[in-house]
Amino acid sequence: MINLLSLLYDLLKDILRFILKRFKKPNPTELLKQRQILRSEFERHLNKNKTELIFGEAIIRDVSRIDIYPNYNDGKKSISPWFKVEVKGLYHRGLEVIIGIDSIFYNENLCQWCYATNDENDNINAFLVGQIPFDVIRGVEWNGDEYYRCPHIYCEFIKKNKQPYENLIYYELQGSGEYRYFIKIVELNDIIKNHKHPHRIGV
Repeated sequence: MINLLSLLYDLLKDILRFILKRFKKPNPTELLKQRQILRSEFERHLNKNKTELIFGEAIIRDVSRIDIYPNYNDGKKSISPWFKVEVKGLYHRGLEVIIGIDSIFYNENLCQWCYATNDENDNINAFLVGQIPFDVIRGVEWNGDEYYRCPHIYCEFIKKNKQPYENLIYYELQGSGEYRYFIKIVELNDIIKNHKHPHRIGV
């Protein structure tokens, strides 16, 4: 009986420690320092030529499922524990990565961006970009490994739907040659409200 009470006591302590850690408000000074360190680190390592649009590929990995790599299936109905992306660059809170290309168009009748079908003539190929805040990045292996010779970015998948993104945004590529640039079109949630199944064409 005593052993059982002791086990229950230890279990309750662990649960309480987890809850306090999960919901404890971070120290603002430490948070700022960590963001500055990561931004400087990414700025040192991310390089591209003027003619290049992105900074190359990277592997995003869930730090809580780190040992599943290089396998995909961990038996959970959730986002993969690791996946390949293309690095778009930095934004004010973290890293932007390209995770897909969808065909969308602006519906004049609905005054709404919608996923395109084969019937529209004015659709565009939009880049779906995930914004990963520095606050969920726990480390980077810049040289990769024997499977993927590109940066491995370890994150906590604690945002919406157990993903590392705080936001998902569609961008359009405009310009030509070395003067190409991305412009923001619409946030993913604003399209999902009306259309749940995108016509994905790449990445």
